[in-house]
Amino acid sequence: MRHRLTGGRNSIWRKQQALQINGSNCEEMKIMVIKITPKQSKRINALIRKLCCNYVDGNCLLLDNGEEHSCVQCISRYGIYCNYFKNAVLPADRELFAEIMQPSRQKRCQICKSYFVPRAKNQRYCPNCAAVQKRKKAAERQRRKRAVQSQAGFRTES
Repeated sequence: MRHRLTGGRNSIWRKQQALQINGSNCEEMKIMVIKITPKQSKRINALIRKLCCNYVDGNCLLLDNGEEHSCVQCISRYGIYCNYFKNAVLPADRELFAEIMQPSRQKRCQICKSYFVPRAKNQRYCPNCAAVQKRKKAAERQRRKRAVQSQAGFRTES
């Protein structure tokens, strides 16, 4: 049985031995682990405590089968192991999601230097800076337009 989880460029393949359901035949199973940095780990733990509905007092309700089990994602420092976290909680923080899951598609904002996932091929700015930049460009365009109109109005023919 082969199982593949999707991830970004900073993922590695980890091999594990898994027993087949029908007998003692062993087959290699490949699982992709998404690597994270210690700084990202701190942000992930804060996100889990704040937004994960399965996190209760350091324990995971998904792993609860009568005994309390600590949250796998909170104790891991070097990778993302919880599929629920990856699919449901992580997308809530767009910047962290882009940084971890889509490193090949992300771009860096030319103004604030933060990473973002572009919606268009030629997008240069993150959504926050794009609104500010749009107002600045519109103001500059109007200034040029008014300058041309005022120069044309003051011309006198001799």
